[in-house]
Amino acid sequence: MAEQPDNLKTYAIVAAAIRFLQAHAGCQPDLDAVAAHVGLSAFHLQRMFSQWAGISPKRFLQYLTKEHARRCLLQSRDVLGAALASGLSGPGRLHDLMISCEAVTPGQLGARGEGLCIDFGFASTPLGEILAGLTPRGVCHLRFVETGGQHAAAAQLRREWPLALFRRDDLAAAGLARRLFDRLTEPAPLSVLLKGTNYQIKVWEALLRVPAGMLISYGDLATLSGNPRAHRAAGTAMAQNRIAVLIPCHRVIRESGDIGQYRWNTERKRALLVWEQAVGQSGSAGQAAAAWPRSEPNTDGYVIRLASARDAVHIAEMSRTLIEVGLGWSWTPKRVVRSLQHPEINVAVACDPQDIVGFGIARYRAQQAHIPLFAVGRAHRRAGIGTALIHWIEATALTAGIGVIYLEARYANSGARAFYRALGYREIGTVPGMYRGIETGVRLAKDLWVGSGPSLHSR
Repeated sequence: MAEQPDNLKTYAIVAAAIRFLQAHAGCQPDLDAVAAHVGLSAFHLQRMFSQWAGISPKRFLQYLTKEHARRCLLQSRDVLGAALASGLSGPGRLHDLMISCEAVTPGQLGARGEGLCIDFGFASTPLGEILAGLTPRGVCHLRFVETGGQHAAAAQLRREWPLALFRRDDLAAAGLARRLFDRLTEPAPLSVLLKGTNYQIKVWEALLRVPAGMLISYGDLATLSGNPRAHRAAGTAMAQNRIAVLIPCHRVIRESGDIGQYRWNTERKRALLVWEQAVGQSGSAGQAAAAWPRSEPNTDGYVIRLASARDAVHIAEMSRTLIEVGLGWSWTPKRVVRSLQHPEINVAVACDPQDIVGFGIARYRAQQAHIPLFAVGRAHRRAGIGTALIHWIEATALTAGIGVIYLEARYANSGARAFYRALGYREIGTVPGMYRGIETGVRLAKDLWVGSGPSLHSR
């Protein structure tokens, strides 16, 4: 038998680790125990998780807890409300793909696929093998396939569209897999062809409004689909979903934090949620962001990654309490969400195993970048986190061919000014009343190609 692709081998190890952790949840196994169970050294387990989603095994364990799920559920509820209030209520985003829906009409449903050509094929992904069905009108079928289950999966697809013409095309399936799971793939619109009752389609469309990295309860999903009391009907609609990942029923969990059921098994649901939260939303911050690693662990256990919508409330609160003190609150959750969606902006966060401890917002233009907002929590300063965040932003700029970065600091904030100067930023001028007409600001700049130079003073 041919050797399994690396993707499938890696997922098999991830699934085995999840099964082991769930079976021994009461005694909370350490990393050495998990590594021993899956037959790897701790070093190789670390490397495997870093390759899988830029995540450490320690972070992986933390993502699997019920407490983490409950916290994400509460954060998502706040952020989703902010996003909807900001007008970001259209179809959701998955790795920068704008997903549009088209429903099968009653007449087409009765035709049972007659006159429809479906290209179908199998492909490997970080979450296991998939079977995809593609039509000129969009993706009509997407499911995970267990080892040895290809024949049964293809037979199920044929039963759903019994009179359609089927053509085997594994290359088309592999192309869809890249668009879903490869962060470096150029974003492009994607359509899905839905077959269900009117209410089922409403539920599936509501799911598209829940971004990657966020969680929603069954009750919230029922509300989002227009019928707050229809918890059970919403659950039934999810069970009938034939399009995995794109229609993200895996993002629905119980109010208690329990992961709940999943059509393609709960282990995969846990793995998919961990993968999405680890990789984070790509947002629209351009190719420079895509080319840079999403998660960068350092020796102190902190991780730097691109922020996702679920981080907006925390970022906004840090801005209110650490940056905008005495100036009024302008960087609200709504504004942070808008920045996450902006095509020229990156939002990077530094995290410890429990929470966000620092962040930086950077806007990248053709020849220069600007950092309008940057903060590290008081309890985490002097730990190298601020320096690591700045270096992350600078590396992203260099990847995009940008040589100059600008930022500002309050004139009276001598500590911040000294911090930036130590990192090679030069003070190039003062601006009276820069902060709401109240405080003077200092502009700083750094030439990334030569460190600093006289050209900065001439601007």
